[in-house]
Amino acid sequence: METDTAPRQKQEVYVGLQEGNIDPLALRLRGEIQTYLVENIIRDYIAEIGKDLPEKLAFDYNDNEVLIWAEVKDDDEAFQRLLIRAEARVSSKYYKFGYSLESMIMEASDNYPIPPHYQVFK
Repeated sequence: METDTAPRQKQEVYVGLQEGNIDPLALRLRGEIQTYLVENIIRDYIAEIGKDLPEKLAFDYNDNEVLIWAEVKDDDEAFQRLLIRAEARVSSKYYKFGYSLESMIMEASDNYPIPPHYQVFK
């Protein structure tokens, strides 16, 4: 710190702690934790599904859930069950962090567009 060689983030942490102004640090940490959790939740969900992804797949998130938009072939009930099981497995893993998944599973013939606030994965 004295030689100004510490990384900027580390300097900000120490200055914030010394000055008693930890709100900006807490907000930054919260954002970093949220990013970490959301990335891992999505990664785990895709791993649970396996190599066969839905026809369309998109994600969004908020403070306590990851939202999934999945479009599957018409009448593919087995694949719909697979998606629901993946949601349940991943939600059970991350509930202790205050996160869960919420799926919207559509069939291709429903012909609904992916909501604009979702990030398209496939």
